[in-house]
Amino acid sequence: MNILVNTKISFRNKVQPKTHTILYKIALMGLLFCSCGTEDDGLPRAPMPDDKELITDIALPGLQINRLDFDGGWIYFIATDAMYRLDMAQDDPNPEFIHEDPDGPMDLAVIDGKLYYTPFWVMTELRAIDLETKNMVPSGIDLPFFKAALAKRGNELIYLETESSFGFDTKVHSRDMVTGGPDRLLHELPFEELEHMVHYKGALYFFRTFYTGDNKGSWLLRTELGNMENRPEVLFQITSGKDIISAGTGLAVNDSGIYFTHLLGEGLYHMEHGAKNGQLILPTEAVTPNTTDALGPLLTMGNHLYMGSKDHLFQLDLKLLEHSNGTIAVSRQTEP
Repeated sequence: MNILVNTKISFRNKVQPKTHTILYKIALMGLLFCSCGTEDDGLPRAPMPDDKELITDIALPGLQINRLDFDGGWIYFIATDAMYRLDMAQDDPNPEFIHEDPDGPMDLAVIDGKLYYTPFWVMTELRAIDLETKNMVPSGIDLPFFKAALAKRGNELIYLETESSFGFDTKVHSRDMVTGGPDRLLHELPFEELEHMVHYKGALYFFRTFYTGDNKGSWLLRTELGNMENRPEVLFQITSGKDIISAGTGLAVNDSGIYFTHLLGEGLYHMEHGAKNGQLILPTEAVTPNTTDALGPLLTMGNHLYMGSKDHLFQLDLKLLEHSNGTIAVSRQTEP
């Protein structure tokens, strides 16, 4: 990974009335990767257009994004007790309200026109919404106790089960939600603290945060599914100690590696597959003017990485990030 130093970022508005322009320059010390002049195969890179934008800020005033998912051209998200979606085919997408649940939606996954979610206050239910009618429908899955985290593999929903609400072992299940095929047990894990699950090429990536006892801390882990003998592999130890716990706030995985954020982190981190350490590639202050608002959750969709935050959804152009070598225009939509 090559390093690009002293990249200048200028924020400029893309939406006209009721917006204002912010000019901001920051030295990204040891941040942006793949800045060399050729690809790995030795062929020269095609130049990127000058008017491309590294980060587009989609303003969502009053909404704190907790979880993200996508299906088709839509991005779905949880904000406090409600669920919304954005039509990313629009130039300036506005949040469309879907449903509010006072039981506190914790995670969501959208498959074949249905939104599945886990409510915080009712650990025995996996709930579902028909996105055409926006009515509640049966999820078709009934287990004794669910855990909050969800993931998906194509049309399969990946979900977690424990024997009690405070069980210390976790069973990882999947089910094809289109064909209604039988439940499959994918794996068993010797703990229960799983958050921000992502499935990628037969493996499950997730955070584990333990808040009490001698072993408290926060870790990024990976486990291969399908072989019950496989043990989770620690990819990165975020924090470990008696006084400091920094839970993961966002996780996304694609061919270029693993992107993650955590509560006390300095911004967006990246680690290549097989690497043993994460690198800061984008500081919080380069993304949001309020550096006290943590970044996360995260979502990869096509060539973009989406980063949730308070009042914002940031769209990061991953292709431009690879080619960055100068002044980058950043589109920031703001309220009056």
